[in-house]
Amino acid sequence: MKKVLFSILFVVVTSLVNAQSPFSFGVNGGLDYNYNLRHFGLATDNDFYRIKPDYNVGVDVGLRLNDKARLRFEMKYVKVGIGHNNSGYSSANPTDIVKTEIRIYNFDYNLRFDYKIASFKKLDIFASPALKLEKNMTDYEASTLVNGDVNTSHLFKSFSNSDYNRSMTAGALGMLFKYNLSSHWGITLTPEYTYFFNTLYDKNSNTLQRFGTNFGIEWKL
Repeated sequence: MKKVLFSILFVVVTSLVNAQSPFSFGVNGGLDYNYNLRHFGLATDNDFYRIKPDYNVGVDVGLRLNDKARLRFEMKYVKVGIGHNNSGYSSANPTDIVKTEIRIYNFDYNLRFDYKIASFKKLDIFASPALKLEKNMTDYEASTLVNGDVNTSHLFKSFSNSDYNRSMTAGALGMLFKYNLSSHWGITLTPEYTYFFNTLYDKNSNTLQRFGTNFGIEWKL
């Protein structure tokens, strides 16, 4: 009896291991380049600078629909930074602001549709459009004064800064290059362009846009 039960268990386990699961899991991260972050009123573009690096890290789970298509749900941690030199400050006034730097930390919920458009031996190439929801987690604003003091605050929690959007939606177009190390493991490269449907700051004339490149590891059950 024990031999029969062991044989049945062996067959079941072997079948599960060898079965092609529709699920995949990934870990990825990369660098971003953001456009139209300007949000300091009427200051000139020359006064702005980026606080590098802008980056993202995240995880995803995929559901295979057929041999060419799958859906993926991503969760990402995203950092955005911008600085502003105040060219109009007076060195005679110790409380004038010399520069202000802002670091914004967001959390993204993304839904992707991957469609395989080509394969070359171990390399699969997918078109990867996505819908994104980006929500602010926290931020850090630091203003340096003439006297060297640094005043800090939270931009999004300030009543006077209610024009900053805490929740933003976007559409993205990307390409996913996956090199299959084995039947279960692969490494990925994903260049992507993201267009947000609203501005970071309500007084901005242009919506936020982002270019990014991510590297990752994918595991298929």
